[in-house]
Amino acid sequence: MKGTFLNAGGLRLPVSCDYVSCKDEGYVELTLGSRHYVLCRKHYLIFQDLMQKLALQYGEATLTNVKVVKAGKGIRLESFKPLSDKEVEKSLRSSSRFLGLVKGVLGVIEETVSEKVKRSRRSKTKRRKSR
Repeated sequence: MKGTFLNAGGLRLPVSCDYVSCKDEGYVELTLGSRHYVLCRKHYLIFQDLMQKLALQYGEATLTNVKVVKAGKGIRLESFKPLSDKEVEKSLRSSSRFLGLVKGVLGVIEETVSEKVKRSRRSKTKRRKSR
């Protein structure tokens, strides 16, 4: 059962998110260093986005790149390394064709329907211009 933990008596107790000013039910437990933090689904997705941005900008993302900042009664997750939205966007555009492929394995990247439509529109436009 998500959002609960067993206490010493074997009873299931609800756990709330440890993020700043969030009282939602816990979804996942992160272990950073020797500390355990519970995050709700919304804040876990924010954590995933942070890790993806780190991976796109620097080529890798590890838990050691994330720092936990105490804020009030909760926590906030931040990156040790500076993140640039422009760099992340640029890396995402250049690598989006290859997402899902395994390194070292050759594969065929199929065109999506929208790319096929764009290509056919371009060829029609070129034919009209050449007349």
